Amino acid sequence: LVLPGGEREQIQTAYGEERIFLSTRKGFLKLAMRKRVPIVPMYVFGSSDAFYTSPKLHTPRHWLMKNLGVCIPLCAGMWGSLCPLPKKTT
Repeated sequence: LVLPGGEREQIQTAYGEERIFLSTRKGFLKLAMRKRVPIVPMYVFGSSDAFYTSPKLHTPRHWLMKNLGVCIPLCAGMWGSLCPLPKKTT
C-alpha cells in the first residue's frame, strides 16, 4: 500500500473536503514500472472525515516539514482523542 500524498497531504487535509496531491508525486509510479510491480489505483472516499483537522499554525508546520522533514498534523477524533470518528468510507 502506497500513500503518495505524503506529509504535504497530511498537513493540508481539511475535514469535509476530498483532495489528492499527486501532481508532483510520480516517483512511486516510476519505481513500480522499473521493478515491474502492478499498480492498482484506488481511492477511499470519506477518509478525510476520519478526524477533525485544523489549519492553525500552517506556516510553521509547513516550514518544519520542508526544512526538517517533520510533519505535525493537528487533528482530533472521537471526544478529542486519536480514535477515528465513526464515518462511512467507500
